[in-house]
Amino acid sequence: MMSCPSLAACFVSLACLLCMMGVATATDPYQKPGFLDFDSWFWNTPRGPQMYSCLTYIERNLRVDCEFPETHKIPGPFCEFKQDGRLMGSTYPNNPVHLIPNIETRRRANVSLVPPNICRLTWMPMSDDRAYTYTCRVYQGNTWKENSMAFHQSVASGQTSLRISSCLTKEQNLQMSCKFTPAADPKLPKTCYYMTESKMIGSSNSSTVPDSTFKNRANVSISDTTCELYLKGFSDDKPKNYTCFIKQTASPMSVSEIVDKSKLQTCSAWCVVQHSGAALLLAFLTFPLLSELL
Repeated sequence: MMSCPSLAACFVSLACLLCMMGVATATDPYQKPGFLDFDSWFWNTPRGPQMYSCLTYIERNLRVDCEFPETHKIPGPFCEFKQDGRLMGSTYPNNPVHLIPNIETRRRANVSLVPPNICRLTWMPMSDDRAYTYTCRVYQGNTWKENSMAFHQSVASGQTSLRISSCLTKEQNLQMSCKFTPAADPKLPKTCYYMTESKMIGSSNSSTVPDSTFKNRANVSISDTTCELYLKGFSDDKPKNYTCFIKQTASPMSVSEIVDKSKLQTCSAWCVVQHSGAALLLAFLTFPLLSELL
């Protein structure tokens, strides 16, 4: 039977080995973090980039802002934008020649980093009337995170933005939140609905009939600035594009996100603590001090 010092030595050796394996999983530049890359575990990893878009007032150019959580890891941050998989621009200083966009794209597109944590695409679009999928990828340290959204130039209004986010509940259901800027006239009625693959998932208007696939599975609600979707029985067979439509005027606005169940973060109480930890910590520390004073 091994003695206590021997067991302690074995434990320390195993811990060192795991740490070395964790470091090895992230030595290749710009790869997704491995399981043993401890810095990428959920208590250290912020959520991915959040995207929102608008049209500039005068030039009517498309502007897409990609807000990312700072990790302060080097090298970086660098970012790039793609349109339907085609590179539009990058802030990476040493891009290989074959990755540099063509002259026409460079003339009409500009990708820049706006301090402290926004990657911005300014794009002079052509007059074609179709939706495009824009992907923002942010590199920090040896890993990267990305997000995609699809939108239509004709339904975007000057400086009015939509932001969409999603997470996975503990029951393995999908929860999506679509934040929008309310119309100037508060008396205007507003409705919202979600679609995927040309199928109606659900609507805040009870008279709208959802596709039979989503009957009794989806719940959509709207508040002053947010449209919420709660979808039961969320399938994980393949990534799908989910689109949120907000209707406050004659033409609805829309924003989309490609949802992959295997990559979704969990909608947990820990996320709330992570994003509001400072306020909660202050509350916990203040209460005992007040009790002592009283």
